[in-house]
Amino acid sequence: MMMVDSAFIICYIMFYSDRHFSLRMNPMEKKTAWMVKVEQDLFLEDNQLPFFVINKLYGIAFGRAYTDISFKDLTCNFISQTYIPGREAARIVGREKVSDASHIKHLVDFLRICCLPPERNLGNSIVVDQNQEIVITQQRMCCLPPKHKNQNPDDLDHSEDSDQFPPSAKELKAAGIKFKATDGKNLLDIKYENGVLQIPTLTIQDTTESILRSLIFFEQCHHFSDSYFTDYVFFLDALIDTPEDVQILVQHGIIKHWLGSDDEVATMVNRMTRYITIYTPNFYYSQISRKLNKHAGTRWNKWRAILKRDYFNHPWSVVSVIYLVLLLILTVLQVYTGFRGLG
Repeated sequence: MMMVDSAFIICYIMFYSDRHFSLRMNPMEKKTAWMVKVEQDLFLEDNQLPFFVINKLYGIAFGRAYTDISFKDLTCNFISQTYIPGREAARIVGREKVSDASHIKHLVDFLRICCLPPERNLGNSIVVDQNQEIVITQQRMCCLPPKHKNQNPDDLDHSEDSDQFPPSAKELKAAGIKFKATDGKNLLDIKYENGVLQIPTLTIQDTTESILRSLIFFEQCHHFSDSYFTDYVFFLDALIDTPEDVQILVQHGIIKHWLGSDDEVATMVNRMTRYITIYTPNFYYSQISRKLNKHAGTRWNKWRAILKRDYFNHPWSVVSVIYLVLLLILTVLQVYTGFRGLG
């Protein structure tokens, strides 16, 4: 049964990549409506087959006929043609990342490796486990970067957990923080600079939740100390409390969804973090969250945002204020000149 499933996966990926292969039959012929469901099933954690089995079978069947493309390259090509989260990473930098990766467990692991942050440290990294004991983690496949580069566990900030997560999108907007969607090559590449929160666009459809859940489940079991996708979903969950938060992110192009309403998106994101364990001192976006909390907690930033929103939201408002200021100055000068004339 494993061989049959492996053969189907190989044929399916070959047919629906942007390369032309001379295959005799299409495994999904006259079943186009099921393609989205098949793509979903391919990346469900429960359905995974060992990647080395599929890779080896492809080499035996097609290795000599198509020497210019490996199965790793073909898989990156296939992912980039779908709406799976991380497709941009697979298209732009996926080949480079997986080419250096050994012992890929399965397709979910393959997708995760494509989306990992850039390589930062080739040596051993120090992390902290749940019991606060120092554990030396050996170099892993694809040289997974530590979340706190060059930082000793004793120096980790164990402050209140509330500072580890950002305020909601509505609160950030009220504090004057701007949102910007980026077409970054990495879905996890969230940045905050000069009052602008930059988040890569996430396209949400019916299958998005199940694929993100598979990535989270895989990290909970195998990558608890470097759970990048888990941290990403928790960051989104903190940003999104209500449909109004979703609306703000949609307006700025950060979220594009095919669901029925913004309320469904908010429910989906909030639902994914239930019963999920996360080690907050090692939260990947903790530094960004602290900066956002600091900005949102400053009164001057809130007052400036209110002033700009309520009184300077239109060019004519600025002109009116300038006119009133000039009129006030001229009036003061006129009164002053009059008093000097009387003297």
